[in-house]
Amino acid sequence: MTARRRAAPWWSADDAAAVKVAGDAIAEYTAAKLAADEVLTFLGEERRARERMEMGEEGRFSYVILRPGLLTDEPPTGRVRLGRTRGLGRVSRGDVAAVAAELLGKEGANGWYDVLEGERTVEEEVERVVREGENSVEGERFEEMRETMDRYVGAWREGDAGGFDFTAPRWEGW
Repeated sequence: MTARRRAAPWWSADDAAAVKVAGDAIAEYTAAKLAADEVLTFLGEERRARERMEMGEEGRFSYVILRPGLLTDEPPTGRVRLGRTRGLGRVSRGDVAAVAAELLGKEGANGWYDVLEGERTVEEEVERVVREGENSVEGERFEEMRETMDRYVGAWREGDAGGFDFTAPRWEGW
């Protein structure tokens, strides 16, 4: 969840500040997670656009990127908050796995999903975010995702994927 270029538009100023501090504490992980999310989002959206052009309608391809809060080893509760969540929180690994399984089996699930412990069942939350079209990518810029993709592919083509700079600028505009 800390892997964003800028504060999510639905966060309060306090949420944004807390997320920035947490992200800075694990800066290398945060940068790598952001790069992975951006590359996968770019590729996913590119494929969806290609399918729309070829089929003249919404294609069948979708992608799901889970963005959990602090992962715990506590037993799963089966209750989560999914989608546009508050800035920081925690969630059990078991609950994240249950969310993944439910989203992957749900027609129409597509995009970024922040995951925290919550009050509603996994099934209720998945149904809600898909029905409402909620996507936590809101506020991020596709052009920046393209730049990340270009940098990553360029490094890989030059045989230097292991040296990809995951410390690229982040937290812009915070």
